[in-house]
Amino acid sequence: MPNFVSTGISIGGVHSNTVGVMLVKVGDGGMIPTQVGAGRSIQQVRVSGVDTPFFYRTDVEDGGLDFTFTLHSATPTLSWSTLATRQAIYQWIYGSRGYVDVISDDDTSKVYKCAFTSPLQLNTADLSNGYFTVSAQCLPHAYTVLASTPITISSQPTTVVVANSQNVMNADMTYNYGPTLTIVPTGTSFKWTNTSDSNRIFELSPVSAGETITINSRLKTITGSVSTNLIASLTNKAWPRLVAGNNSLQFNTTGTCTIETQFPVLR
Repeated sequence: MPNFVSTGISIGGVHSNTVGVMLVKVGDGGMIPTQVGAGRSIQQVRVSGVDTPFFYRTDVEDGGLDFTFTLHSATPTLSWSTLATRQAIYQWIYGSRGYVDVISDDDTSKVYKCAFTSPLQLNTADLSNGYFTVSAQCLPHAYTVLASTPITISSQPTTVVVANSQNVMNADMTYNYGPTLTIVPTGTSFKWTNTSDSNRIFELSPVSAGETITINSRLKTITGSVSTNLIASLTNKAWPRLVAGNNSLQFNTTGTCTIETQFPVLR
């Protein structure tokens, strides 16, 4: 995982300046090691009497990250001896029981999904000064900032270009990305043709005019505010997807469509 250079960092949407701490490095020699991509583990079995194992696949491994913090010099009123200070910092780091977005001031265009796992242990000589290090388990890749692209389709055909900036290869050796869509069709169907993807068609038919439909291509789920079995309306079971680079989407029905993306990228 990366080893951040800047002293500022955001955890769960709250910047370190807000809680009065900053990132530091203890005993660092000046060189900062940083990983670019995720590691892999090999899934294979060995059979007695056979020197070569039977190979199945490789799995992408989660990463680990250590953070060392101290109280920010710009907030001299804070002290480790104060319960309110310790409580605010603890809640900032451990307020979520799951993965949270971590964004370093090094590059605010990259998001790391981290779950903090180690206890918070303060290293101090006088209870007023000191530092602490916490560890986190992180998803294998970094991500772009969550983005929503709202589109109003008042006439057909309407063409919109959406870029896929994913640069991490999928298990199927492609860079295809499955977005999340929120659509409100004005008619009884919703359809687009991705002319950048060999004219691949994504279509829902039939649907109820005016209902709000949410499609999560990654989890393969469709929910509607009116309809109850929209999977059956997915023509040819072709889920919406974006190929690498620019995608020219030709909408062949009217309504509104919000495309939500957060692309996996190299660290």
